Amino acid sequence: MRFYRPLGRIAALTFDLDDTLYDNRPVILRTEQEALAFMQNYHPSLRSCQNVDLQRIRQAAGSDTHL
Repeated sequence: MRFYRPLGRIAALTFDLDDTLYDNRPVILRTEQEALAFMQNYHPSLRSCQNVDLQRIRQAAGSDTHL
């Protein structure tokens, strides 16, 4: 987002991860790429890891009731 005037006091934050109000896909994809790049920077063994691998890990973690 670009703001061309000073921001006033923030009155509300919205989260719309199911795209009901906003098309969040570009933001989510960029966030996943940035998170992966961050992890790869600190853990070189993850350099071969791709976003699809992280999605599989998240799905597995979400289905594990012991976490």
